[in-house]
Amino acid sequence: MSKMLTCPFNYPNSKSRSQLVNLVPRYRPKIQREKPRTIAVKQWNNASIDHLRAELDSTDWDIFVEASADVHELTQTISDYISFCVENTIPSKQVKIFPNNKPWITKRVKVPHLWKQSRIAPVSKRPVISCMNDLRPIALMAVPMKACERLFLNHFKPLVTPFSDPLQFAYKASRSCEDAILVLLHGYILT
Repeated sequence: MSKMLTCPFNYPNSKSRSQLVNLVPRYRPKIQREKPRTIAVKQWNNASIDHLRAELDSTDWDIFVEASADVHELTQTISDYISFCVENTIPSKQVKIFPNNKPWITKRVKVPHLWKQSRIAPVSKRPVISCMNDLRPIALMAVPMKACERLFLNHFKPLVTPFSDPLQFAYKASRSCEDAILVLLHGYILT
């Protein structure tokens, strides 16, 4: 625990038991630890693909065959030529990549912003509401987002379950605090 939290202030020793200790986590999010980087990304669209196709169609491939001594040299030469054509015909764009961006998340995969918004609805705790403490805030998510989450859960849960901790009791079906207490007491009694 001491590796996770630090106390930035040294409090003088006193006989009072009510000293305030301010604990600051040592962990810093990845977006604060690393700076964003800029990379070049090719913009593949129909026009640039047609331009590349025309460039490759107009190439005399026999020149490469005659100039190469063996298959390996021919393969390397053709690969370099295709890379050269791609560099010259496909436009590239500079993109800023943040450390917390996942490489598999693109504009096509990102969830629409409206789906991620939720509406906070007050639900009463008691039959008669006399003050704000008698209300409980409940977040209501968009129905498409709930359906999407359910699809992902049904797909990934069987893949992740074998790797989960057998002593995890929260967020698991048919597990509760009583199960955790029983496991703890059973282990204590056996020792």
